[in-house]
Amino acid sequence: MHKSLNFFVVTIIFTLFAPQILAANFQKPIELGNHVFNSIKLNQFKLYDLRFISKSDIEYFNARKLDFFKKNSSKSEINKIQQTQKNDISKFPSRRNINLLAAKKSFEKVRVKALKEGVKWKNAKFKGVQLENQRRKYGIESADLFITFTTGKINYVIKIKNCLKLKRGWILSDKLHWDGKGK
Repeated sequence: MHKSLNFFVVTIIFTLFAPQILAANFQKPIELGNHVFNSIKLNQFKLYDLRFISKSDIEYFNARKLDFFKKNSSKSEINKIQQTQKNDISKFPSRRNINLLAAKKSFEKVRVKALKEGVKWKNAKFKGVQLENQRRKYGIESADLFITFTTGKINYVIKIKNCLKLKRGWILSDKLHWDGKGK
């Protein structure tokens, strides 16, 4: 009975808040970190998936890249870039599915590894984020995101590489990595 009640509550929360989460414009990495932490804590990959790279994200990235090259490239080079981008968009759904499957497996792995190290998700509290390997390409920010959370007095860290700040704010484009006990 307890599990079915839990599922029911999560389903209601997801139904009520998913449209807002999807439309959320996470302008700060801490917002993305908090979202990812809560999706893991609740064991709801569907919430994680809402911030995973989408076709519109790729189209936005490609538009920014094309704008960059229009300033510095010949017409034939621009045509090549446009053709490559068109090809990338046509292949995106299958590539996204492959990457999303890898992300789902890593999501499950992180939960298992955390439980083995003593994390009690019920008591876990989000602490913050740290960015590493910050970079900017074609006017788009990206970084590796380290999410810190606590259970009791112990800090733990989850790492996500290659987070991007696009039109809808900070998004995910890679799988999770368990870093274990932090400082």
